[in-house]
Amino acid sequence: MRRRSPSLAVALVALVISLGGTAIAASHLVSGDSLIKKGSLSGNRLRKHTVARAQIDMARLGKVPRAHVADVATNAANASHASTADTATTAALANQLPALSWVPLPLINGWVDYNGPGESRTPAAAVDAQGIVHLRGAIKNPAGGTADPKFGTMPSQFLPSSPVYLSAILVNANTGRITLFPDAGLLVTQTGGGDANAAAFTSLDGVTYPLT
Repeated sequence: MRRRSPSLAVALVALVISLGGTAIAASHLVSGDSLIKKGSLSGNRLRKHTVARAQIDMARLGKVPRAHVADVATNAANASHASTADTATTAALANQLPALSWVPLPLINGWVDYNGPGESRTPAAAVDAQGIVHLRGAIKNPAGGTADPKFGTMPSQFLPSSPVYLSAILVNANTGRITLFPDAGLLVTQTGGGDANAAAFTSLDGVTYPLT
């Protein structure tokens, strides 16, 4: 039998040692955290779509770009909803208010209803829930320029505590004035000038004043 040379024996021993060392290294894997320096990897070293929620600390994320635009839109939507809610509330309250109860306005000194007998919007007065007196209708006096300017008496429940001076539309869209004297309860018309003539036409629609 041929004897092995010393060099062959040394080589065999080295082979056994190297194989044994690999097995030992394989049984004790090295952590990647100890091999990779912190902050040394760039984003392009990560595979796309591989980072999931579990790898992200959501509490440490800042607001994404232009998220403030979404905030503004949300605030605007909330404001719009609030405004709509306020409008709806106002409408609901308005629907709960009692209807105006109109009281005929007694006319004197030849003044009559401008629209004639039988029409529904006869000269009248009413007070609303806020204590505002409303007038309605239109009047005229066939006497024309010689007519007495005192055209009516105000029912006592609508008398203010002091005289009130109210704007009114006269003939040809001119502006005149109605004066109410609470002590006498008289309503007086005054011509606005030019070709305006209160006796030809005086509108009471839209004339209002506070009761107190």
